[in-house]
Amino acid sequence: MARNKLADRFMFDDPLEAAWEVPPKPLEGARSHYSASFRLLCGYAGGLPLELVRPSKRGLKSFGDARPAQDGTSELEISRLTDTPSLKKLKEIGLVYFAVALIPLFPPYLHTILWAFYVLSQGTVLTAIWILGHECGHNAFSPYPSIDDSVGLVLHSALLIPYFSWKYSHRHHHTHTNNIELDEVWVPKTKSKLFLMAKYQKNPLGRIIGWLVALTLGWPLYLAFNIESRFYDRFASHYDPYGPIFRNSERTQVIVSDVAVLFVAGLLMKLCAVFSPAAIVGLYVLPWMVANAFIVVTSYLQHTHPSLPHYHSDWEWLKGALGTVDRDFGVVLNWIFHDFTNAHVAHHLFPKLPHYHAVEATKAIRPIIGEYYQYDCTPIIKAMWREANECLFVEPDPRSGKSGVFWFSNQL
Repeated sequence: MARNKLADRFMFDDPLEAAWEVPPKPLEGARSHYSASFRLLCGYAGGLPLELVRPSKRGLKSFGDARPAQDGTSELEISRLTDTPSLKKLKEIGLVYFAVALIPLFPPYLHTILWAFYVLSQGTVLTAIWILGHECGHNAFSPYPSIDDSVGLVLHSALLIPYFSWKYSHRHHHTHTNNIELDEVWVPKTKSKLFLMAKYQKNPLGRIIGWLVALTLGWPLYLAFNIESRFYDRFASHYDPYGPIFRNSERTQVIVSDVAVLFVAGLLMKLCAVFSPAAIVGLYVLPWMVANAFIVVTSYLQHTHPSLPHYHSDWEWLKGALGTVDRDFGVVLNWIFHDFTNAHVAHHLFPKLPHYHAVEATKAIRPIIGEYYQYDCTPIIKAMWREANECLFVEPDPRSGKSGVFWFSNQL
């Protein structure tokens, strides 16, 4: 994979506005929310360096030609928006029915295997529900922000995730991707700021322990204590409405998110009393932990790779957006996860792009992005092991003599 070597021409006057808060243009006739997302990217294309828009002098037309043909808000597309979470919930309910009603009918020696199948299957479905809530946070679920926020609040609260809180921190991530000072997730440390325990990741046992902690506790710790994120000069938490992550105008919605999470937690405790703690652990907590593990693995691998640069003084929005990598989780998981894993580069270029157009958008922009497109089909377990070994910290590019570009290293 070629390293990202974008020219220094491209810069937004207001990256926050460009990357996130520009609403889709009003729908006209048959123009869809999807085409609005593409028009948004076409607006970006005017500032692309000529060597990136290939062949040169095509300018905006490069992205216009790349746009897939379908461009209408048909009943089919509306049904995609409304049916997807419903289908996920039906799968979730079907799996619960399998665990409660059908597993006891099998011979006892099969129960452990069948329960393991249930936990893993339900965990993948819960991950897909998290991804749909993530899409709502981008206003990519529908053309209507109020619908997106309502659906997202329900989906994420059911997973004990504060919807609005994470939506706002995730906005910072998209606004400052791969900026080592301002990004909000998987922010690598420089060598001088490494924790003392980092040196133990250089050996197999240390990597195994590190991944066990990340897979079981990583996501809850990130939400509660903002670990693996940017530095703040005071305590930062997704549950603290007065923390430094949020603006004053966002604090009320953060409180709404906290109340929704507390409601779901109280409901789970009530269910424990009605049924049994063991039943709720098996039916909900263990699949929830599998979903948390998938959230950590997918997001880590999308933003961690020896070929991905990070930036300080040389950071620009487009450089950061292209500093992500598409990963292949296999046909089944790619489908269950709505192509969240294998079309992530397009997602950073098209934050408002609906998931069901992500693959075709990726195919359309790859010829334009060319060598700047990042893709790795390394088996996931192998990639987790390799990245944990090779990507311990970042250091300045030794060839350029500048401190504005950083690359991963493991040479302690």
